Amino acid sequence: MGIYQEIITQIEALEKGAATKSDFYRDYTQDLMKGLSISILDSEAKKQKIPIIYGSMERAVAKIKETKNLVLPIMSLHIGDVEETVGHRKPRFLIDSFSFFDVNSKQAYRVVRRAPKAVTLTYRLVLWSKYTEDMNQIMEHLQLLFQPHLKLIRKNKDESIATLVDVLDMSSHQVVDQQDRVLRKQIFLQIEAYLPNKSYIMSSEGTLTEFNLQSGMGTPGTPEFEDTATVFSKK
Repeated sequence: MGIYQEIITQIEALEKGAATKSDFYRDYTQDLMKGLSISILDSEAKKQKIPIIYGSMERAVAKIKETKNLVLPIMSLHIGDVEETVGHRKPRFLIDSFSFFDVNSKQAYRVVRRAPKAVTLTYRLVLWSKYTEDMNQIMEHLQLLFQPHLKLIRKNKDESIATLVDVLDMSSHQVVDQQDRVLRKQIFLQIEAYLPNKSYIMSSEGTLTEFNLQSGMGTPGTPEFEDTATVFSKK
């Protein structure tokens, strides 16, 4: 049995029936919210940063109704669809690896994992405003963020690309009472992402054990982390 097949066999055995929790969607959402930093000038020519909350349109409406100190304009963000990016599809038998240096034990380790799955995340960004001038300013700044796309800096210093796909005018939505007209636009954003598989430390004997970045062994993107991007593929 070759090294490739040994790695595949061990990974399949370790992952059979296993349940794991991932911060994949949370991390991408937080990175996107940070990237959507927009400020406008209010009626007194003072700089006003537009707050952004996470939640569906219904949840945003409820929050506007319930929170008396929540002043428009605001933005709300919600993840919609997650689809496979067929053009970036990688075969299941592809294995990649990288080197990791443990700053505590002063030892280097080889980490292996299945190749990540390419997916496209679709988000719905809703802009809420009472005044047309505020809405126009927000839209202007938002369009300028995407030239032609918005770069998102990930925790491991990788870059992901977010694109603005479509804009829908959804104004005349009543929130507080019959007299309050709220201007509303819905923007569809997409992110090209890679859904990571679990990583494993490979010993000198070829045995795999689960690799956890929270174990105090350094962090990707720091001098302690060396990404060598070695790839094993089925011959």
